[in-house]
Amino acid sequence: MDISSLVKLGLSKNEARVYLACLGLGVSNATHISMQAKIPRSTVYGNLDSLVSKGFVFTYPKKGKKYFSANNPRFLQKKADDFSRNVGDLLPALESFYYSKNAQRPRVRYFEGSYGIEVVIEELLSEASEILIIGSVDNEFMELKDILESAVKKRKSLGISDRFITNDSPMARTMRKKDDSLSQTKIISTNKPLTSVMYLWKDKTVLFSLVGDKSITIIEDRETYEMHKNMFESIWQFHPEVK
Repeated sequence: MDISSLVKLGLSKNEARVYLACLGLGVSNATHISMQAKIPRSTVYGNLDSLVSKGFVFTYPKKGKKYFSANNPRFLQKKADDFSRNVGDLLPALESFYYSKNAQRPRVRYFEGSYGIEVVIEELLSEASEILIIGSVDNEFMELKDILESAVKKRKSLGISDRFITNDSPMARTMRKKDDSLSQTKIISTNKPLTSVMYLWKDKTVLFSLVGDKSITIIEDRETYEMHKNMFESIWQFHPEVK
């Protein structure tokens, strides 16, 4: 088995090797586990102690010696279920504390890569009633196509509307033809093609940089949001649309 799968669960590479050794050996002592995992015995003890504390391994005395046994892998599912349930119980109180402590000052988060996109989509779908978007529809769909197609379906199923301001392109015109009660597109002329994308909802200004090293900046601030929202509404209402 590839230990990288276990590393994704929060284990170090050595912990993963030791846990797999324990699974293969059943009940065993540190010496045999060390040999099976191909890790020095002096290192194995620390990894075993860590695995015991995380619930992956049990330990018990036998004839004056310390023996170890791997926990049934199904405990991982229970652990995940318990974690999810506890997070669900704690989330309202934690969010209340989080927002109250950050209410008086802007909060900025910066991400690189796909993790930031997942954060944005999750927050957007759980918080927004309407999303305002301005930027390059071409770059957005070129870079985020698979993620966005799924997110758009879920957004519409939740009744969340969006308005998108973009520059002229075949893709923008195709998108405009698909406008409905939950999606509206306005195509405008610009001196230079738009290359990035900005999302606005519920006091959040989210900037997607989609050229070169892709990054996402999330700004949580009422004044910043209101400034950009007013700019968006002015363009939406008064800027001539490309027909």
